[in-house]
Amino acid sequence: MVFKVQMGNKIKAAKVLLENYYPTDKIQVEIIPAETTNKTNFNLHQSLGVKKPRQTIVMLYGMDYAGEEDPRLVKFANAFAKSGFRVAVPCLNGLKSLEFQIDDVDRICDLALYLGQTFSDTVGICAFSIGGGYALVAAANLVNQIAIDPILLFSPYYCLNELWEYWKDKDLVQPTNDREWDHFLWNKMALAYRGLDSLGFSQNEREDFLYRLRHYCSEDSLDKKRAYYLQSLAHLKVPKYGDFPIRSEILDALSPKGKLYNITGKVLLVHDTNDLMIPPSHTERIFKELSGSKMTSSITHRKIITPLLSHVTINNSWKLMDGLSILDMMGEFF
Repeated sequence: MVFKVQMGNKIKAAKVLLENYYPTDKIQVEIIPAETTNKTNFNLHQSLGVKKPRQTIVMLYGMDYAGEEDPRLVKFANAFAKSGFRVAVPCLNGLKSLEFQIDDVDRICDLALYLGQTFSDTVGICAFSIGGGYALVAAANLVNQIAIDPILLFSPYYCLNELWEYWKDKDLVQPTNDREWDHFLWNKMALAYRGLDSLGFSQNEREDFLYRLRHYCSEDSLDKKRAYYLQSLAHLKVPKYGDFPIRSEILDALSPKGKLYNITGKVLLVHDTNDLMIPPSHTERIFKELSGSKMTSSITHRKIITPLLSHVTINNSWKLMDGLSILDMMGEFF
C-alpha cells in the first residue's frame, strides 16, 4: 500500500513536469491578481473546477526583471495548479529590480501568513535561485507563526556575502564555451540594467534592451543573445559588480546561514552540478546546517546535485536515477 502511494505521488509529480514543458488545454487555469491586507501584490494561479486544492504553494523566482510574469514561472505555476494546487506568486520589487532588498522577504512572510489565515492551510514553498535563499529566511522568520512545509528549492544560496564576492571575481573571467557564455551574457544584461541610465541608449535601444531582458530565458537562442551583446553592449562601459556599494549587514540578513535551526518544515534541495551562478557548495552547506539542527532532527531533509539542471532550467538529457530522485522529491507535495 505504501509503495502504491509513493508511486502514485511520483506519477503526479511527473505530470507536473510534463505539463510544464508540454502544456495541454484540457484543464484551464485562471490567474487572478490579488493583494494581502498589507498590500502585498501577488498572482493567484488556480485550476477551474477544483473545489478543494491539495495545498497552497508560494512560488518564488530569482533575480528576474519579468518577475511573476516570467513565462517559465507562469508555466510551472500553471502546471502545479492543473495538478490541484493553489499557487501564489508575489510581486517582489527588489528581485525584479535585480537588487537585494529586505522588503522582499517581508512580502514573502506577509503573503504566507495571509494565505495560511485565509485558507486555513499549511503553506508550502517552491523557489528558484535567489528566491530559494529568501524562502529559507522567510520560513525561519515565520517559525512561530505558521507552518511552512514542504520547501522545494532549486539552486538556492547559503551566504550572500560569499556569493557577492564570487560574482565580483567572475567579472574578470571570459567565457570559453556555451555554458559559460550563457551565464556571462545574463550577468552582463543584469549589470547593464543596473547602469542603464549611463549607457547612452536611445529610447528605441532602451526599449529593445528591456524587452530582451524580460524575455532573456524564454525566447532568443544563445547565438542571438551573444550577437546582441557583441553588437550593442560589448563596446559600452557596462558596470561591474564591484561598482555597486552594498551593505554587508543587508546580505547577512538575507542569508540562510546561521538561521536554519528555526526551520520546522521538510526542505528538498535540487542543484546543478556545474552551476556557474550559485555553486552547488551552497546547497551542500544548507543541507549540512539543516541536518545538524536539533529542531529538525526528526525531519528527513533531502538533496540532489545533478547535471540535469542548468541553474534553474531542466536540460534535455535526463539521467534516469537523477530524474526519479527529483520526481520523488516533488512527490512530497502530493
